[in-house]
Amino acid sequence: MKVSFSRPRLSQRRIGKITASQVWKLFDDEERESYIHYLVAERLGMRDDAEKASYAFAWGRKHESSALRMVGEYFGDEVLYVDFIEPKVGELVGWFGATPDGYLRNNKLYVEIKSMSKATVCEFAKTQMIPERHKWQIIAGMVAAGVNEWIYAMYHPDVPIEDRAFLIVKYICNKKEKELLVEKVLEAIEEIKKNLREWEVEV
Repeated sequence: MKVSFSRPRLSQRRIGKITASQVWKLFDDEERESYIHYLVAERLGMRDDAEKASYAFAWGRKHESSALRMVGEYFGDEVLYVDFIEPKVGELVGWFGATPDGYLRNNKLYVEIKSMSKATVCEFAKTQMIPERHKWQIIAGMVAAGVNEWIYAMYHPDVPIEDRAFLIVKYICNKKEKELLVEKVLEAIEEIKKNLREWEVEV
């Protein structure tokens, strides 16, 4: 199945905003404070634009199109790349968003893929249990997009093709999960605003 367009560079609209890929940090006491300070620094223009890609990041980018093709073939659908998406109304506007890995044109479902180690991918094929931080990422994506379903998939090029159907899960979010996610994000937004006011920045 076709994967349309090349992956765009990360949108400048992400700068200073809580993003789905990092939202798990709001649930971690050790990570939360440093993440909020990082976002404040971005809003103040204190930002290093040099790409500092980790090995894991580079590995994921290398195999992204193959992983999306796997999902497209499973659903018999075309996968489109999408840019940064944000809520259209409400208190999260301007402060929060998500960049899904793809979008199934006909099934109208967003996709999140993780290109992990072979051992991790094989374990997921057995259990289909989504890691906690990935779960909050896709719930955040649903909040940003205003949807209740999301496709989550793991990929490794050495996992046999006959096992790949076990690597694709449709996650359906419940109301309580969304409410908890929004609560955490709103608390973080208020803290970011407080920090900005201390810098005499209008918010």
